[in-house]
Amino acid sequence: MTTELATTNKPTSMPEVMERVIAMGDLSKLSPQDRISYYAARCEAAGLDPRTQPFQYLSLQGKLTLYATKGATDQLIAIHKLTVEIVERRVDRDMGVFEVHCRVKFPDGHHVEDFAAVSVKGLQGDALCNAYMKGITKSKRRTVLSACGLGMLDETEVETIPGASAVPSAPSGQLQPPQNNSGHGRGQYASEEQTEIYIRNLRTYLGQRNEAWLDRWMEDNGQIPDGVKDLCNEWQADNHLVKWAIQTGRLDPASMPDGESVKNRQIGRYTGIIYHRSKAEQAALARELKRYIDEQEQRQYEMLQEKHPELFADADEAQGMADEDAAIEPEVVAE
Repeated sequence: MTTELATTNKPTSMPEVMERVIAMGDLSKLSPQDRISYYAARCEAAGLDPRTQPFQYLSLQGKLTLYATKGATDQLIAIHKLTVEIVERRVDRDMGVFEVHCRVKFPDGHHVEDFAAVSVKGLQGDALCNAYMKGITKSKRRTVLSACGLGMLDETEVETIPGASAVPSAPSGQLQPPQNNSGHGRGQYASEEQTEIYIRNLRTYLGQRNEAWLDRWMEDNGQIPDGVKDLCNEWQADNHLVKWAIQTGRLDPASMPDGESVKNRQIGRYTGIIYHRSKAEQAALARELKRYIDEQEQRQYEMLQEKHPELFADADEAQGMADEDAAIEPEVVAE
C-alpha cells in the first residue's frame, strides 16, 4: 500500500486536484500545495472564510480527510439566514440513547430535517446534562451541514469514531509542520533510551501475534507447514508506522533525510518520538499497529486458502482462531 506524500512542487490545476481527491479519497496523497488549493476551493464553494479555519483535517482509517468545525456551521447559518429548530427530543431508556430531531429552514420556506443520537447510558448529574447538550448541538450541526450540501463529518462526531484523530492545520488549510520535540538533542529523533522502550513493546506485541499465528498451523509433530510464515517483522511494522505518522501529520518529513530507507536507519528512531509524546499518541500508535497486523493476517489467511487448501480441513475452526488472534491488544501503551 503506497502512503508516500507527493513531493512535486509543480502547481496543479483545480480540476486535476479534484480528480485526485475523488479517485483516491485521501488528501494525504496530494502535495502540500495541492492540498491548500483543495482546502481553499472547498471554502470558496461553501462561501466560508478560510482564515477562520472552518475545516480541520482528520486521520481516519489511514486516510486524511476534512471535517467541519463549529466555525463552519456558525458561518453557514449566518450566510444563508437559516432558522434552526429542535423538533423533538426523546430518551430511549432501554437502549440508553438520547435522540434529537432537528429542522433547518431557509428564508424561502423550504426546510431540511435530520437526526442525531448520543449515548446517555449510566450517566447522571452534570455528565447527563452535558450529554443532552451535546446531542442537541450535534443534531443542529448535522442538519445545517446537510441543508447546505456539505457531506462531511462535524467535529462533535469525530471523538466518537474509533481510530479517528484530528490533525492540526493552519488557516490556509495546510497541515501544520509538526515539531518532533523528542527532548533529545535537536528533537529530530528519539534518544537511545526512548527508542529502546518503544522497540521492547513493539517486539512484545509482534511476538505475541506471530506466535499465535504460527501456533494455529502447527502440526502434531511440531512442524510448521510450508508457506506459513510470520505475519510481520519489526522492520516492516516500524516502516509502516513511520509512513503513517508522516501521512497523519505526526512527524515532520523534513526530519528524515531524503531517500533514507527503513533499512538504513535505526528502527524506532522516529516512531519513538510519538510513543513518548503523550498517552493519546501512544494509544493512536497502538491502534494503527493492531490495524496493520490485522490486515497482514487477513492477507496471509487468504493467500493460504488459495495456495494451500489442504490446511483448511476445518475452515470454521481456523476462522475462529483468526478472530481470537486479532483480539490480542498491543502492549505499546505504557501503564
